[in-house]
Amino acid sequence: MIPRIRTWSRRKIALYFAATFLGIGVLVALIAVLGLLYWMDAKVQLPDPAAVSPSGATAALVARGNIADFPAPILDAFLAGLPTQTDLLIRQAVKGDPCPAQLCAFPTDGGAKTAVLLSLGRYPGRFHLVRRDLERRTATSKLPFSLSYHRGKTIFADPKPVAGMSVLTLVGCNMLRSDDAVLAQGVIDGLLAEKEREKPKASGERSPARGFAVRVQSGSLAGVPVRCVLPASAVERWRAFASDFDSRFAGKVKELSISGNADGAVSPVRLSAQLSVPDPDARGEMAKWIATHAASVGLEGCNVQSKGDTISVEAVLKY
Repeated sequence: MIPRIRTWSRRKIALYFAATFLGIGVLVALIAVLGLLYWMDAKVQLPDPAAVSPSGATAALVARGNIADFPAPILDAFLAGLPTQTDLLIRQAVKGDPCPAQLCAFPTDGGAKTAVLLSLGRYPGRFHLVRRDLERRTATSKLPFSLSYHRGKTIFADPKPVAGMSVLTLVGCNMLRSDDAVLAQGVIDGLLAEKEREKPKASGERSPARGFAVRVQSGSLAGVPVRCVLPASAVERWRAFASDFDSRFAGKVKELSISGNADGAVSPVRLSAQLSVPDPDARGEMAKWIATHAASVGLEGCNVQSKGDTISVEAVLKY
């Protein structure tokens, strides 16, 4: 029996073409949604602190670890006075999947001006959406910022800052705050140069399973940028402590380094400081003064030892 040859009508052809294009459209939409979801939470590299440090920086503070393990006062101090969108961006990262983070503070002009950079190891899509939302709200006068641009990056300036730092900008997965727009531009230049530098492809930055660590390099105690790691009430106590120390022992400290670590956000921060003091007479007086006044800035269990030309200080920082 000769098989029947199927005849195609225009209606059937139109239905087949419609089904084919509809299937292709659904597939494209699915790929686009998956790509968007990946972009929202994708992992990125954390910047090199030395590469983003602005010219003229007199000290450096670098804290690194999982964002969920940063002590709450550090995040509170950094986010103080910022719009709700930026606050939620960081708070949601704390509650989300493990995310490596880095906070860098660079004071200039003897500590009169400071740039503080908070970098996350993921969420480029979320940062982009928050930046665009801030721009739209600023353009419609829903936020009090004024806008300027540096190398294509938006700089938000608050004429009446609540927490002292008037400049905010978002570059990649980095949130930058500063007292001065020119200082912020220097950090932006460092971020863009770091992005252009060739790097091996990787799935993101690794960070410790738990905890965070901080290190400080400064020529004086007054030069340590504590505004980004201490609540406002403790900053004034630290300034008085540091000013008194520097006035008593000006020129006696050859080198100062401070490091700290904590096992988690609710754990106390254990600090370790090393002061190089060549003058033996100054070492004894300095060690006694530190042990006597450490409690005034929230340092508990302070253990001060002098060995060779170095004074070592071990203490727990209670916020």
